[in-house]
Amino acid sequence: AQLPRDVLMGVNTMVDSYRGDVSCSSLLVDPSRSATGAPLFGRNLDYFTLGKLHKYTLVTVYRPTNKHAFVSVTFPGLFGCLSGMNDAGLAIAVHEVFFSRDHSPVFDAEGVPYLLAFRRILEECTTIDEAEALLKSLKPTTWMNLTVCDRDGGATFEITPDHIGRRDDEEGLVRCTNHFRCKGMSVGEECWRFDLLTDVPNKPLDVAAVQQRLMDDLVAAGVSAIMVSAVDPKSSTDALNRVGGQVPLFTTDSDAPDTNRIAYIGSSNTEAGKQAGEIALKALP
Repeated sequence: AQLPRDVLMGVNTMVDSYRGDVSCSSLLVDPSRSATGAPLFGRNLDYFTLGKLHKYTLVTVYRPTNKHAFVSVTFPGLFGCLSGMNDAGLAIAVHEVFFSRDHSPVFDAEGVPYLLAFRRILEECTTIDEAEALLKSLKPTTWMNLTVCDRDGGATFEITPDHIGRRDDEEGLVRCTNHFRCKGMSVGEECWRFDLLTDVPNKPLDVAAVQQRLMDDLVAAGVSAIMVSAVDPKSSTDALNRVGGQVPLFTTDSDAPDTNRIAYIGSSNTEAGKQAGEIALKALP
């Protein structure tokens, strides 16, 4: 980036002491409520952009030596993590908090900058419990919610310089906004966004239908092309053909070969399994 080291450090620590006007929300759906049989995790990053940063959003892939590879959704100059996911399937989403009942300071300069602490979670952890252990080994700088999702589900950690609380799922949902909910930390704030996140059907979500609606919205927005990992290729053939008839359509990770997609970009899980078996056989004594 050719930026002075002091500038980069300032950019990556400014968020610990500055409170912008943010309204982030996240929803984590437990496998018991998901038609995929696996967790679903989504968030919006309503973050202060100074009127410019949102034009330069980056999706950056890191492959550190002897650590987990991970992807981070970020802005230029940030090498810490606001949102991301590693190669073990562990994902995080940050939500700033403005009020706490635990009488902790809103900023502790002796703590670990939270963007860097959360990057360590992606580099070093594979499960929620490992993430919790790492968080508790570090001194936080400020008030913060961190929602973490692994392959089995998720939880929200409510963080201050003096306490770390954990909220697991309620009826198969982990909801999070910019407010503490744990006893001793919550100041009793009402949040319409938090309440709205409860309005999820009490049955497995039809993820294929959600994916179809998202693709239709993208077409309506005028995108030039779409790349998708087909959730349920067999039941989505008509929907994928409809989309592929309007914009160039590519599949990745999960193919839909019976559709009019242009190409599949990815590996064959079957062939990868065969290769893994061959390597295992060669390693046997």
